[in-house]
Amino acid sequence: QTLSVLFKQVDELSTDAQHMLCSYLRDHQLVAVATTTTDLLQLESFDEMLANLMEVVRIDVPALVDRVQDLPVVIQSVVESLNLRPRRIQVEGMDDEAIDLLTSHRWTGGYEELHTVVDEAHAACQGSLIRATDLPSRIHLTAEADRFPNDHVAAEVCLDDFLRNIESELIQRALREAAGNRAEAAR
Repeated sequence: QTLSVLFKQVDELSTDAQHMLCSYLRDHQLVAVATTTTDLLQLESFDEMLANLMEVVRIDVPALVDRVQDLPVVIQSVVESLNLRPRRIQVEGMDDEAIDLLTSHRWTGGYEELHTVVDEAHAACQGSLIRATDLPSRIHLTAEADRFPNDHVAAEVCLDDFLRNIESELIQRALREAAGNRAEAAR
């Protein structure tokens, strides 16, 4: 019987660990399955013999932002995995408002960012469903910022006019605070 072993992020192994693993794989009846986000043969720091001992199956997974329709299923999977942790309340899932906020997020940090956000919301959850209020504030702030288009062109500012307007505003404010008394406002 052949044993299979999964090595996550094998491209991050140190050179010594790569040599030890290569030696072990040559000496034992073992199927090595590895995950990586890069082509191992393109990495100068990766042991070529070890890379050749591993079968390569390339799976291109689109970024989360490109598969918004999958997010509810991915979120549910994360919630269920978090439910297995000790001292965690059992959460059924997320309400629609929370899912809407998460599906509108850009997810530049990919799955890891999503997992972190759901983990924080799971920890904050007080009921059986994660609500929008349980989500970290950065999700709400991003959603709020996205409501305002960023396609405006910055207007040219004439520094002299700008400073004249500020000076005038400060003088008016000082006069209001001094009840119109110019001597008091000047101080």
